[in-house]
Amino acid sequence: MNQERARSDILGLLQAVTEDGLHEEIEEAVAKIAKLAGELALEIGVHRAFMQLQWPERGSVVEIGPHFIDCHDGDVARGSEETVDLVVCPRFAVIGDGRSDFRRHRSIHPGGIYPLRS
Repeated sequence: MNQERARSDILGLLQAVTEDGLHEEIEEAVAKIAKLAGELALEIGVHRAFMQLQWPERGSVVEIGPHFIDCHDGDVARGSEETVDLVVCPRFAVIGDGRSDFRRHRSIHPGGIYPLRS
């Protein structure tokens, strides 16, 4: 089941970066997140598609528009390419058209960044 795989993957990542192991509350929270993500996938119709959170790395370049917003200048920078200084919110996207075409990327919620200013 995808929810169980997602829960297992998230817990594996968290366990890899912690030295003392995970508290039971964290394991319960991850299980709840995986369950809610599965429910959200059904609600928004993700079939043969992937949901993805995207965090651009500091120093990478993103286009301001439907996928990322500039938290400093807002829509003024729309269409411009900006170098990422700080990610405030990840982009939540669906990759795929629900059939077999995984070239389509649709933003459910744009990511928020502060661009690097010189």
